[in-house]
Amino acid sequence: EMLQRAGVLSDQHFIETGAEILVSVLWADERPFLGAKGTYACDLDSTSWRQNCQARFHFTRIDDPRPDAFSHGYNFRSERTYFEPSEDKAGASVEQRELRKQTGIKVVFLQEGQGGKFDAA
Repeated sequence: EMLQRAGVLSDQHFIETGAEILVSVLWADERPFLGAKGTYACDLDSTSWRQNCQARFHFTRIDDPRPDAFSHGYNFRSERTYFEPSEDKAGASVEQRELRKQTGIKVVFLQEGQGGKFDAA
C-alpha cells in the first residue's frame, strides 16, 4: 500500500530507483517506523547470476498509524544538562537543562536469502 501511494509499479521498479523511493514513500508529517525486508533467491550456476540475484522488497509499517494511538510514529525524548556562566555572580555557573522531543523516520532493514550452486563432487 505504501509503495503504491509512492508510485512504485513493481519490485523491479524499486530495484531500479533504489533509495529515491524511500524518500517518496515516507511522509514527513507521519514519521513512520518501517520494516523493509529484502529477500534474495540466487541461482549461482547461471553465468549472469549477479544480474539475476536481485532482492525483492516488502515494506511493513511497524508503528500504529491510528491517530488515537499512544505513540504515533517514531519519536523519543532526550535530556542534556550543562552549565552556563552566571550573569549575577562573577565566576559562578548556573545549571541548565534542555529537554528535546525528537521525531523522524526509522527504517529497519532485514535481509534474507538463499543461493544454490550444483556440485557433483
